[in-house]
Amino acid sequence: MKEHKKDIKKDASAAYQTVTGDLVLFVDGWVYMVSYPILELRASWPRRITDLGLPPNAVINAALNSHTGRTYIIYNDYAVLEMDECNMTAHGYHTLQTVFPGIPSSVRTAYRYTDGHLYFAHRDRFFARRYNLTRTGYKYLEIGIGVPPTLDTATVHVAMVDTTGKEILLNAEMWKGLVDSRAIVCDYLTRANGEHVIAPPPLRMGDLSIRFASFNGQPTIRLDTPSGRLTLSALTVRYLYGLRHCAERVIATMASVVGRVETKLRAFKHAVADVEDPSDAPRAIRDSKDFDNNDLIDCELLLVVVFDNI
Repeated sequence: MKEHKKDIKKDASAAYQTVTGDLVLFVDGWVYMVSYPILELRASWPRRITDLGLPPNAVINAALNSHTGRTYIIYNDYAVLEMDECNMTAHGYHTLQTVFPGIPSSVRTAYRYTDGHLYFAHRDRFFARRYNLTRTGYKYLEIGIGVPPTLDTATVHVAMVDTTGKEILLNAEMWKGLVDSRAIVCDYLTRANGEHVIAPPPLRMGDLSIRFASFNGQPTIRLDTPSGRLTLSALTVRYLYGLRHCAERVIATMASVVGRVETKLRAFKHAVADVEDPSDAPRAIRDSKDFDNNDLIDCELLLVVVFDNI
């Protein structure tokens, strides 16, 4: 176990305790099973995440046992693997919304507390702009830069969210497909308002599907993505398309700084690599030559890196 201790300490992205008391840790594409409290590596471990049924490029967000005795591995922000702990292989594959309705994507960590409840920490996008899609703010559009638990990449996120926790996450290509479908979508919503119109077939653009329907006699569209689904009324769609020029400008601006964000992430991770006490991480970053106290990106990234080292 000693030869693995440094790697586990630095790079563990998720962990949980099995019903038998062993600790299972996910570390940079590997899975370790460790006896507790002796902390000895079990025989035949570590194993590749692919041995458990996870994709080779899976980014592990969290792992937890539910109160029903089921074990779930949350990965790639929205996907869920249900684990068969008898042989430590996949029992089933789900999405976050189907297993835990109302929990938004981009979960940072999750755990079952001693009170028996499950708790989820959501990974906020940083450098973000939010635009209401309804007068009350019940649904809103949020554009920001998302960073995975590995802190090694940065991606522009376009998210549509409601206040109950439902969220769909679009990448730049999916957003473009939605905008390019404006004429078809608006034509249907206009014609279907007050009269019976046969809904056109779904529009599919990669991982995004636009479905046409009606709810209580009112025309709607439903956006389906791997991370979830969201239904929008005609008025909400008008708000959304009215923001398209602002949104595209924000997306372009954020895309232009993604490379700089990734460079800063690597530098800040290096600055805290040898920090023993997590409370010393902010000072280590601020004292590094790569930190600019007057740069907004540096200030917000500081919180991202520090939060992941707590």
